[in-house]
Amino acid sequence: MKTILLTDDDDLFGDTIQKAITLFGYAVIRARNGKEALQLYTPESVALVLEQRGHVVRFVAEPHEIVTILVT
Repeated sequence: MKTILLTDDDDLFGDTIQKAITLFGYAVIRARNGKEALQLYTPESVALVLEQRGHVVRFVAEPHEIVTILVT
């Protein structure tokens, strides 16, 4: 099972996204901020990092591959 590291300090947003991700068969590790995410992240266990900053959601699949999505 692939694991996604979800970084967000908004519990409602995080809970909603986590439920959606698990419906697709992924495991989710939650972090409330970047510092906590760095402590939890290992390339061997995390396939994707998902973070939200304001209205921007970023997907980090590889260290130099970042996809940014504007949420309106």
